[in-house]
Amino acid sequence: MVFSFSVLVVQLFWLAIMGVSIYFLILLIRLARRGIVALDIYIRNNK
Repeated sequence: MVFSFSVLVVQLFWLAIMGVSIYFLILLIRLARRGIVALDIYIRNNK
């Protein structure tokens, strides 16, 4: 019983880490897209 409980805890921890990493990846992509838009606006205003 102890072995199966420890395996369950490790799997839940792994799933939580994967969920957080996917969330941060989405945030990073959104930040990069916003930065590209801001750079385009800056280049257009300073020609």
